[in-house]
Amino acid sequence: MDARTDALSKEEAKLKRLTGQNMGITNTAILLFDLAMLVSSAALVQRGELTFDGALIAVLALFSSFGPTVALANLGATLQNTFAAGNRVLDILDEEPVVDEVTGQKEVEFTGAEAEHVTFSYGGEDILSDVSVRFPERSVVGIVGRSGSGKSTLAKTFNAVLLPSGGKVYVEGMIAKSGNEFNAFIQVNAERRGVEFIFENDKLFNRQSLGGVELTKQQIEDLNMGKAIFVEGMERKDGEIFSSYVKLDEATGRPAYTRYNPDSPEGAREIYIPKEINGVKITAEEQQQLREGKTIFLNDMVNRKGEEFSSFIKADLETGRLSYSRTPDGFEQRAEFKIPAKVWDVELTRKQRADLQDGKAVLVEGIKGYDGKTISQYVKANFNQGRLDFYNENPDRKRDASQRNVVANAQKQGQEQSNRKSKGAGIA
Repeated sequence: MDARTDALSKEEAKLKRLTGQNMGITNTAILLFDLAMLVSSAALVQRGELTFDGALIAVLALFSSFGPTVALANLGATLQNTFAAGNRVLDILDEEPVVDEVTGQKEVEFTGAEAEHVTFSYGGEDILSDVSVRFPERSVVGIVGRSGSGKSTLAKTFNAVLLPSGGKVYVEGMIAKSGNEFNAFIQVNAERRGVEFIFENDKLFNRQSLGGVELTKQQIEDLNMGKAIFVEGMERKDGEIFSSYVKLDEATGRPAYTRYNPDSPEGAREIYIPKEINGVKITAEEQQQLREGKTIFLNDMVNRKGEEFSSFIKADLETGRLSYSRTPDGFEQRAEFKIPAKVWDVELTRKQRADLQDGKAVLVEGIKGYDGKTISQYVKANFNQGRLDFYNENPDRKRDASQRNVVANAQKQGQEQSNRKSKGAGIA
């Protein structure tokens, strides 16, 4: 879009230069004719072949004759711009509305609008990039920018005609299936492959327990202050017991569970090592070895199928996840993660695959949601875990996004669940 706008601006500047050159040549020619007429008349008067009055009348007649001629010559350029503007007005009047007019409903009062880190792309080119803006109630706000800078696109995200590929927009006066009116933030959800609504009160954590474990007043306050807490002995729906660090997702306000402390710095992560792995209790010394990135060996573990097995175990020092290998050096011999050719049936270009291989985030457009609508998501390779991570915002542009909007690949989640114990206490 920007490239096309720049091209049109260059063509317009070229036409203006050409028009200026033509006018310069015309005015120079007129000036030369006027000077020639003046010199000729003066010479004729000096020789007595022409009276002064006759010379004056001839010179003035010539001077005044060029004005209407020049105006008539420039009429084409003026009319061309006028016709172009008129055609544009007629095209706008003939346009079909993008959305149907809603009538017979309750009048919606405007109480403000807001956009947070909104990104929108056309054909892989960012039109809006990390835009945040707020429109207070009873205020007049002007959006200024050159053609193609995204003014109309931003406006269309507020009435949900266009859905942002990143960030979220606060929309008022939406109607639920029940007929009730509601206000909410809308954003694209990669895991659900569709649009999700985020309500303002969702960001306030007011539950008293997590996984059957009662939370202290201090833990609830810490969560609402954006801090991570550690909760031990929670129970999943299938009865599995686990412990985890918990922190509220900044975008949705929902609890996010990790085996590492998200408040600890990268490169010096505080990770959680369970006291029991697949039914086998481990010693404090073995826990410390795993925290230091060393390998331990456990016998008689039980997998989800109820089968006994033995394995070498090593913890990822960044995520806290446990890996298993039949040999002590098998962790280094794992096959290198290969970038797939497609993401959710969307063919990746050669450049996209090269960028992913280099550790960069790329925007994948045209992902089909379950409702048939297309969405866009940023994708980045996680070489430590051998998977692709999905983001609402560009994680390379905003480092904090890596802890906020990441959605793990569903297949990888299934592999992780297969490592959990099917009975009794399991790993977190």
